[in-house]
Amino acid sequence: MQLNFNSLFSGLSDTSRVWIYTMERRSDSTEENYLREQLKSFISQWAAHGKELAADADVINGTFIVISADESKVSASGCSIDTQVHFLKNLSKELGIDFFNRLVFYKINGNDLQKTDLSSLANMPDELFFDPMVGSLGELRKEWVKPFSKSQLHQMVRA
Repeated sequence: MQLNFNSLFSGLSDTSRVWIYTMERRSDSTEENYLREQLKSFISQWAAHGKELAADADVINGTFIVISADESKVSASGCSIDTQVHFLKNLSKELGIDFFNRLVFYKINGNDLQKTDLSSLANMPDELFFDPMVGSLGELRKEWVKPFSKSQLHQMVRA
């Protein structure tokens, strides 16, 4: 299982914006290859107000779709983000994998990922999990995997 994300999207800066979509179930290798092909095609055409976005996307551990855009060059507009969501909703429906269930989280269980829910994580503050609330590529590279107690979600649950 890949846990070092330092070189993820090496052509994009740490300040690049990220969107993380968590799959409700793990994709198999055929689905993962198809997703990568579709993401590559989408990114090659993704634009904001007619200007190409400096962006990249990948499937991580068969469980996450990560899309990143360097907004220092061209900012992602509301319409371009809507286009991204529409594209992923179609893929989600086509493959029968929900990418939009915000109640699914993955924690690290040895060398594998285990699906869990927020209430379980709240009871295990030292559990390592993939924080879906990272906002920049730099954060994702350095702090995507962290103990639940170090996340914004933990602060929200405690409030």
